Amino acid sequence: MDRSKFKHKTEVRVRNYEVDWQGIVHNAVYLQYCELGRVDYLRRLGVKLDLTTIRHDARVVVARNEIDYKSPARFDDALTL
Repeated sequence: MDRSKFKHKTEVRVRNYEVDWQGIVHNAVYLQYCELGRVDYLRRLGVKLDLTTIRHDARVVVARNEIDYKSPARFDDALTL
């Protein structure tokens, strides 16, 4: 697989309900950010995204997730995925 063909960026801003009592994004939220990026990538490719596609037409399955945490994201940080 040629990874150079899969270049995509999505911007998100950390919302208040995504952080814990220390003001740091909860670890599970990063997977939600990944999903936002994946859906945005498909949309930009022109993939039809609606309930019919999700329930019947699409056979794309995320089989594995792995995250190496480098530094914490905090409330109102702008993130590029």
